[in-house]
Parts: sequence; C-alpha cells; structure tokens
Amino acid sequence: MQRAINFYKRHFEIANTVIISLMLAISCFLKYFFIPAAVFALIVAIFYDINQNIKMVLFFYPFKIICGAALDYIYVGVLLILLVKYIIEINKKQKRFNFKLFTILLVMTVYLLLPFHWIGFYNFSRYLIFYPYIYLIYEYRKELNFSEIVCWFSLAIVVSCAMGFLAPIAPYLDSVVSKVIPCAGTSSTRFAGLFSHPNNMATNILVAMSLLATLLYLNKVKFSTFCILFIPMYVFGFLSIARLFVVAFAVLMIVFVPLYAVKYKKQSVKPLIIILLLLAMCSIAMIHPAKLYLGRLDQGVAMPDMNFDEETWELIYNGKIRYDPGRLGLWKMYLISWAHSPYTILFGWGASGPNIGRMDAHNAFIKYLHRHGIVGYVLLAMLIIYMIDFKKLKANIAWACLAFIPIIATFMLDPVWVDQEIPLYIILFSIVSIGSSKEKQKPSEKESQEQIIRRGSGQIN
Repeated sequence: MQRAINFYKRHFEIANTVIISLMLAISCFLKYFFIPAAVFALIVAIFYDINQNIKMVLFFYPFKIICGAALDYIYVGVLLILLVKYIIEINKKQKRFNFKLFTILLVMTVYLLLPFHWIGFYNFSRYLIFYPYIYLIYEYRKELNFSEIVCWFSLAIVVSCAMGFLAPIAPYLDSVVSKVIPCAGTSSTRFAGLFSHPNNMATNILVAMSLLATLLYLNKVKFSTFCILFIPMYVFGFLSIARLFVVAFAVLMIVFVPLYAVKYKKQSVKPLIIILLLLAMCSIAMIHPAKLYLGRLDQGVAMPDMNFDEETWELIYNGKIRYDPGRLGLWKMYLISWAHSPYTILFGWGASGPNIGRMDAHNAFIKYLHRHGIVGYVLLAMLIIYMIDFKKLKANIAWACLAFIPIIATFMLDPVWVDQEIPLYIILFSIVSIGSSKEKQKPSEKESQEQIIRRGSGQIN
C-alpha cells in the first residue's frame, strides 16, 4: 500500500489522468459515473498550477458527450480555482492587474448584450466562461508549457475516439454517441468517436494535428510521441468521412513537409519517409472510407438554383425550414443575411442568431461575421493584436504559418461551434506562449556535443 502511495506522489499527474480516464471509461457502461470523475478532477485541480489546470480542461473536452453538463461544472470550477489563485497573487503583489486586456474583454462582453442582438442565456454563459480563461492564459503565459498542452489535448482526442468503438457493447454509450450519421448517397455511416458529429471530431483532430506538426518542426516533441499521437488521429479523422478533413489535411502536409525539409535538410529525410509511409499504409488499409470520400467530394459543394417564393425564403432565413444548398450556397445565404441592414452589417445578428435553413454556415469566419458584424471583428482583432508579440512572431514566421494556415483552412470549411469555443480558443490563444514561455527547445538528436557546449557558452547565435 505504501509503495502505491509513493508511486502516486512521484507520478501525480500521470496517476490522476489514468484514474480519470478509467472513470470515464466506466461511465461508458454506467450512467452518471462521470460525476465522480468530475468531482475528483476538481479536487486535484486545487493542487495543480495553471499549466496542469488548462491541460485538465482540454483533456475532458473530447468526452463532452458522456459528461454532459458536468463538463460545464469542470470549466467553471477550474476557472474559479484559477481566479482565486490569481487574486491571491495580486494581493501579494506577485501579479499586476492587466487593465488594458480586461477592458478589451469587458467591451466584448458588453457588446454581446446590445439590445438588437439575439443571445440566449446558454450562449452568453459560454462567453462569460471563455473570456476569463483568455485573460488568465495571457497573464500566466510564461508559466504555460505549450508542448504539454498540445500533447495532452491530442492524447485526450485519441483516447475519446478509441472509446467510441465501445458503443456496440456499452449500453449507455450506445444511447448517446452519434455513431449513425449517414453518409449521403450510401448505406454507410460516419464515425464520430465521442463527439456530437463527425465534422466536430474532424475539426478538433485537425487543430491538434496542426499544432503537433508545429511542435515537431520546433523540435519540442519526441518523434516517437509525435507518431503515437499523429497517426491514430489521422485514422480517426479519415473515418469521419468529412471532406474538410481531406482538404485541410492536404494543406497541412503541403505546408509542413517543405518547411521541415528546409529546416532540417538531410536530417529530415528519415522522419519524413517514416511519416509518409505510415500515412500511406493507413490509407491503403482504409479502402472503403476512401471510396466514400471519392463519392462525396462533388456533393454539396456546387450552388444549385434557389428559386423559392418570398414566403418560403423568409422561413428558410428564420431557420424554420431545413434547406441545404451546399457550402457555396450556405456562404452566400449567410452573407446576404449579414447584409440585411446597416445594423446587421456593423453589429451582426448576435451570438444566438438564426441558423439559416437549420444549417450552420460551415465557415467560422462567415459565421462570426454573421453573429458579430464588422464591429465584432474589430474587437476580436484588437484582442489578438494585443496578445501576440509581433517581434517574436516575425522572427518565427515559419512556425506561425505551420500552426495557423492549416487551422485557417479548417475553419473555412467548418464552423467553430458554440460548445467548441472554450477549448479550441484556449489552445489557439496558448500559441502566444511558444515565444515567451520558459520551456527550452530540445537539441536535435544529430547535434554534436561540441555544438551544445558552444551554444551554452554563447559562441553560436
């Protein structure tokens, strides 16, 4: 017994993660067993620093479909713990209150409540949780370990997707997992893991894969760890039969392979060959999903003729009738709705604006414009400009392109859903910690001992 206690103390974080994972696995079979997991997570969060707390929030997110409302309690609970710690540090003068960032976030919060905006209590509460997290992430950016955050988020996605295969033998999981999303034009279904929709799963996977590739480019993750996380996520993403996954993954590889090859030259040949071979082997093994992709590539993209009477159009634009004109058609309809009046152009329809044709915009940028208007875009730009250190960004333009270009491609094809905003924006805003955190870049495996010694003495720039 004492030996087990000593092991737990030495491996505090790993032990807690294993315990939480086992509880979540059991909750696939026993309804409400996720509640002890949530309670346990909040208890240990008291002893965690902000880096571990953020990792815990991100680890729970892919299990939302079995955690339900308990996930919101974890978000709020961890946030309150962090706020208490922050207030204590301010009183001890270890931290200074950031009035500028607070003002920007406060204006963005008040903006959501403008009288001509549509916003429900649930959507507004999500923003009230999200904005304080962004404030704390920026204030504690030097204490965040971006590598650990990305790897932990990736691990959570892999574990949750693997648990999705338990649905046939897990009664409770079978009743809540959206595993029967039909693949249009076929009798096949699309895999969604423990996410609410295959596109939701694919979006999260693509974000994690892009940031993992960034870590490998920066030499901040072991190659073996990269492969263990990257390849399974590719398989799960492929099984989603989401067209956005194929397109955004292609963009990722087009950006990653040349940048990695240019930076590491001859040292890049072996890792790139291993990665491409593993991806090719997985693709060959998934012949059936590949055929489904080929059948879906030309579906729902072209904009069909939209000849309806005025009354029908009104019902469609108010979200009363389901109508799917394809991606281009949806983008056009949302832009027309955004341009409805000078008010909507400037301020949008609000966070709870109508889903036109009961369909999402399938484009995060158009959706944000439709919700928040030009003014909302300006406020978001102010937040991003304030948080990013552009001097360090300019000095690391390659990794910035690698991190953001594939993610931008992903968000152009799929929306950031309300229930995704907290985890995805947390991890994206955590990117600011790359240039300012205390973590040090690991020396390349091929770097000689002499070079390391010279670097330490300041002889190498």
